[in-house]
Amino acid sequence: AHLLLLFMCGVFFFFFNDTATTEIYTLSLHDALPILFVYLVIRLLDEDRPLMWYPVGAVVGLGLLSKYMVAPLVPATILMLAWHPEYRKHLKQPHIYLGGVLGLVVFSPVIIWNYVNGFPSFRFHLVDRQQEAHFQLKQMAEFLGGQALYLSPLIWFGLLYVLYCCGRALFVDKDKRFAALFWYAAAPLAFFYFISMWSKESEPHWAAFGYLTLIVAWAAFYVQAKGKLRKYTIASLALSGALITVFYIHTFVPILPIKPKYDIVNELFGWDKVGAEVEKMYGEYPADKKPFLLAHHYLLCSQLAFSTQNRYPVFCLNKRTDQFDFFPDKEPPKGANFIFVADNRFQEPPEHFYRFDRAEPPREIKIYRGKKHMRTFYIYKAYGFIGER
Repeated sequence: AHLLLLFMCGVFFFFFNDTATTEIYTLSLHDALPILFVYLVIRLLDEDRPLMWYPVGAVVGLGLLSKYMVAPLVPATILMLAWHPEYRKHLKQPHIYLGGVLGLVVFSPVIIWNYVNGFPSFRFHLVDRQQEAHFQLKQMAEFLGGQALYLSPLIWFGLLYVLYCCGRALFVDKDKRFAALFWYAAAPLAFFYFISMWSKESEPHWAAFGYLTLIVAWAAFYVQAKGKLRKYTIASLALSGALITVFYIHTFVPILPIKPKYDIVNELFGWDKVGAEVEKMYGEYPADKKPFLLAHHYLLCSQLAFSTQNRYPVFCLNKRTDQFDFFPDKEPPKGANFIFVADNRFQEPPEHFYRFDRAEPPREIKIYRGKKHMRTFYIYKAYGFIGER
């Protein structure tokens, strides 16, 4: 059971973190804090220690500082406490509410920063991302399909079956061991499944934590199971192991039939060459007319700044709020020269977004993985920046 739990957690974190964000890590702070939250709540309820609501509140605050992933666990906790009579006493005691206040205090730097800057992060999630929200089953199908692909289809169907088994064990067999495992899966999954029917911005990894407690439950059912569940589990892990192996091979030698424009692995390649070319082009400008660096999409802007080690001013002018809007220098100087970077994903030329005097034809940098052409960068030398269109 321990080996099963370890491997499935590895599958979970690999696919939901690496494939969703292209960041190479397995367990980060925003993953660990929700896990710690659930552990503390289970200890609190099992041992009847209401004073533990204070460390629970602190973990919520730290989790919100890292990422809002922990937020759905708060209403899930309230639902669990309200549903089960033996837990309701916690809602009548001050400790859970004072723990919530402690969480707000820990989270207060984000609240204060948002207040000073007009609540941009809250507005982004609650308003900007919902501008075109309307009921759409197609979006939900894509949302669920993405999760099935990230986890592997057998693992995903198996986790949903385990959710059903948790519910049956909790509500039919009255086995309170599954209370937290059920509520911390069912409530977040229900919330994000509902969101996926309305929001065009919903992404498969949003519901990631809702599956994690189900992995623990799967291990518990596996120990007790005979026959079909054990065979299904072995088949699921074998398929997941094969998918992970194929994905890692594809990282170095592209073997999957994915169009280069949509292969997120390509995001990891080419910026060393772009940085070197930008350095070279920067040196071609006269000393008194040195350019600033510019891209339109925030992904390109941040990678451009990283590839040049922040030696030159980088601007990111677009209609979307991003981190560049909160840097001291938000607007490039009028009349200045600039170097504009695009690629085959975001390939519109600078004149599509900005007004300026003139630009030279782009220099193309072609990136290969193995012998396959997978990405092209377009780097423009432009003169006399005027402003956005």
